[in-house]
Amino acid sequence: MMLTFEIDNKLLQASVVLLIDLSVRAGFEDVSPVPIDPKDR
Repeated sequence: MMLTFEIDNKLLQASVVLLIDLSVRAGFEDVSPVPIDPKDR
């Protein structure tokens, strides 16, 4: 399963790591955090 997070650039790195960790524990194999703004991708 794939999961994509659209995140704000102001979100703390620790929070992003926590989201990825919890997603993997929940069974998602492919987790991709990407910026909300498409021009920042």
